[in-house]
Amino acid sequence: MAYFGIVTGELTPDATGDYKYGGTFGGTSYARRVSGGWFLWWYGLITSWIISNELGIVGTEYWRREGAQPLGLFTPLSDATGYATVSEGTLTISGPPRRLLLRRL
Repeated sequence: MAYFGIVTGELTPDATGDYKYGGTFGGTSYARRVSGGWFLWWYGLITSWIISNELGIVGTEYWRREGAQPLGLFTPLSDATGYATVSEGTLTISGPPRRLLLRRL
């Protein structure tokens, strides 16, 4: 199975795991955690990637990474704790910011 990305870190609440392609939201691909409960999505209004437990809503516990690249370190916001890291997987973005392809090693 090709994954959109893998979220790691010591996070509260626990949003870690494998994320797979979930569809499109706001013209850009998003991912959902394979075991359920979390989403990785592009929030164009603030030009950031978000990890939250509801698609399109930041809620009270979420992580944010500014800029077009969804891979790397996400900052905890609101009641979330721990820094999330998104890495690896096969990622194809269907709209802004741009298309890119990552390969699992």
